[in-house]
Amino acid sequence: MTIEATPGSYGLIYADAPSPVDGLALASDAVSVLFGSTEPDIAVTINEPLPFATITDTVFTVSGWGKGLFEGNVVVQAQTSDGETLTQAPTTLQAAEVGGDGNWSIDLSIPPATNQSGFLVAFSPSPVDGQPMALFRIPVTFGIPVSDPASLERRLWVLRSYGPTGIETATLAGSEITLNFDSLSKRASGSGGCNTYTAGFGITGDRLALTPPASTRMICIDPPGIMEQEQAYFAMLEMVQRYEVQNERLQLITNDGQRMIFEAGPAPF
Repeated sequence: MTIEATPGSYGLIYADAPSPVDGLALASDAVSVLFGSTEPDIAVTINEPLPFATITDTVFTVSGWGKGLFEGNVVVQAQTSDGETLTQAPTTLQAAEVGGDGNWSIDLSIPPATNQSGFLVAFSPSPVDGQPMALFRIPVTFGIPVSDPASLERRLWVLRSYGPTGIETATLAGSEITLNFDSLSKRASGSGGCNTYTAGFGITGDRLALTPPASTRMICIDPPGIMEQEQAYFAMLEMVQRYEVQNERLQLITNDGQRMIFEAGPAPF
């Protein structure tokens, strides 16, 4: 495994064991790690909940670790995927000495949510300007997922971005990737930007699985990178394990936590 990380930064290594039946995690865990050999003087991490957790309670506990924080101050936020702050609260590092390391914990309260993607963020504010001196962020989902298979159908979904949660890549200007579902034939189809494709699909609750897509074999050169984009999209389709539909937006979430974000277009027929 090759990991791209800034030397001297803290992060998490996350692993889960997916079910062979529906792709749900049978077991999962994460560990805080230091990337590189140079340890930073100031750091903060989130240890609980784990990345990609679904938070179903409106009041929940967030906990972590830190070191070298000014007066031990930690601010914890719950944010939407668009960066809107749902709530934030301050807490203090429980360190044996000033500037030392220790754990922190805080209860957050958020408005009731339904299947809302977002982040938990912990940072230590500067005493000078309030800007983060150390920051840590994990992706989560707020609220109980609500899924209606009928909401997928009779719509042409247009892909807007794809990739790791929170840092998705926008689709290329001048290209259009589409997806629509037909429950009668149990087929999904659309355009990969160059080639048309079709794939089988199955839905159980909010779980969605697609078979490897079969496509035409044209080669396109405009816009540059369109074939690489299409290949990435087809590869991600095979990894989809669940879906979310909210406010005319469809999100397909893969088994490694990546997302494809679509917007609703006109009915395909």
